[in-house]
Amino acid sequence: MADISPELDFSNYFHSNSNKSEHREKDNILYRWADTHWEVVTADALERAACNWLAAHRPDKCNVKIAASAAATAVKRAELLPTTNHTIIPTSNGYLHIKDREANLLPPEPDLGVTYCLACNYDPSAIPVQFLSFITEALPDADVRAYLQEYAGYTLLPDCRHQLACWLIGGGGNGKSTFAQIMQALHKRPEVALKIRTVC
Repeated sequence: MADISPELDFSNYFHSNSNKSEHREKDNILYRWADTHWEVVTADALERAACNWLAAHRPDKCNVKIAASAAATAVKRAELLPTTNHTIIPTSNGYLHIKDREANLLPPEPDLGVTYCLACNYDPSAIPVQFLSFITEALPDADVRAYLQEYAGYTLLPDCRHQLACWLIGGGGNGKSTFAQIMQALHKRPEVALKIRTVC
């Protein structure tokens, strides 16, 4: 196989030794199907895999630059990540499809292109007693409380179709950090909450 480039050689190996349906690409980022959603394969992880493969199969071409190029080639050869216009909330026990004010829990579907999953199951009979108690105490104004709950619901969608952000402004001890921590736990992502000084 030495008559083909090391980049193509690794790419052939990568896509033949992993089920091609397991990987998709969007915006030069590789995703792997993780049973509930498409999760990012970091550039570092892919370059490391390329470097190790080159060391074993093309040692004369094993260096950081070629490993990075081989990884990039593998990304570009992956099929594009699908998209959907469906309103979906991806939970740990399935995708909650919202249509005409009705919610139906269905199995996860790779063809919907969802790239994250909430850290909770959907339970239609659950009553969020603690959350309701917290938000009622923190936000006595019913309109403000309803807006914040609506925004929290918006974050559950797999896209940013409404292009909204929420700034929590006020003194200490009024629930801002607690609300942010709840959202972070739900999404398993620390960047859910940002301090103004970090973005200005």
